[in-house]
Amino acid sequence: MLRFSCLSPTSSSLSSPPATSAAAKEQPREPGQQVVPRQPEVAQQGFIPGWLTVDRALRDFGLPWDDLLAWFPLFGKLRGTKIRALSGGERRILESYLILCSPTQFVMLDEPFSQVAPLHVSTLKALIRQEKSSKGILLTDHMHRHVTDITDRLYVLADGQTHLTRGEEDLVRYGYLARL
Repeated sequence: MLRFSCLSPTSSSLSSPPATSAAAKEQPREPGQQVVPRQPEVAQQGFIPGWLTVDRALRDFGLPWDDLLAWFPLFGKLRGTKIRALSGGERRILESYLILCSPTQFVMLDEPFSQVAPLHVSTLKALIRQEKSSKGILLTDHMHRHVTDITDRLYVLADGQTHLTRGEEDLVRYGYLARL
């Protein structure tokens, strides 16, 4: 279930972080065991090192190649391609796929539709719909129409507060849209 979505400035640019910190005790791992963050996030800037290949990124996340190709066949010709050689949209799709399909209970996606071609936005939305049945997803994006048709609950950040919206009229009322 897509727990909720936000239409807001990016999560990393909302405000200064609080003057507190948190740390998690790392669990011991076996040699060669994949490490998947507990709360993976697709940030606006890429997170996969440019020198890795598409295939290596999939292997590091423990995800099968065939599943990626079933969703996004365009990667069939990009298996050995270095991440730095991908277009912005290809990189965004790959990173969103890796995070969404990770074995975790919660993910964060910051503007996952940015730089993605309309054909692939549709597929990415279908993937989000599938994955929301098994994990919580926090999605922020300025492309509100992409968000409103896949979310269960939609929130807007305005004037330092989070507001649950009940329809597009609320997007106008809270100053996210000038008019419908």
